[in-house]
Amino acid sequence: MEKPRIEELRLRLEEVRARDDYDDRHACCWQGYLAALLEWDLITPNEHQELSKIVPVGEPDPTLVVFLG
Repeated sequence: MEKPRIEELRLRLEEVRARDDYDDRHACCWQGYLAALLEWDLITPNEHQELSKIVPVGEPDPTLVVFLG
């Protein structure tokens, strides 16, 4: 699998976030996608953190269970 370009991911996330129908469900889907990219070493932890800030998830953040078990 080819590594994604971070700038391309950033632009996609910003476009999704700007949509009128964007909500927490979209954020959760994108957070799962970003988590998979991180797990497969296709993005770095720093890139994951940077990209995750673009599509934040409401509290309590369900993505923490994935990382913390």
